[in-house]
Amino acid sequence: MNEKPSIIIASNCNDNNERIKHLLYTTNAFEILEVCSQGDHAENILFIYKPDFAIISANYINTNGITIARRLKVAGVPTKLAFITSDEDINEMRLALELGVKAYFNYSNDNQIVDCLDALCNDEYYIDTELYHKHYFAMSN
Repeated sequence: MNEKPSIIIASNCNDNNERIKHLLYTTNAFEILEVCSQGDHAENILFIYKPDFAIISANYINTNGITIARRLKVAGVPTKLAFITSDEDINEMRLALELGVKAYFNYSNDNQIVDCLDALCNDEYYIDTELYHKHYFAMSN
């Protein structure tokens, strides 16, 4: 029997954390290692556990997802990252993707989480459809 992939949920919004955690519990497809809402704590547990996947906020008060992604990349931690964001900063999205972030979305419904995790499990990228369409031309230039 295959062991379930591990995941850390780290959104700066407790409501998002609870919604994602509940969704993942109902699918029973992932081993949830930790749920947290602070960026420094998220970074520490990513280095300790080195999970298969992590869904993290792109922006925290005390750090940001870009900094976390950069440190993980430099350290060679193979965790596949998905960023949740409320911003629509195309430069941040570009930098995140360059740093190896596999998914980038503005969380608005549970289907996004399912689609995002399906993509990550298949080693594919997932970009929020609305963000993609808003920034398609900016990203291609």
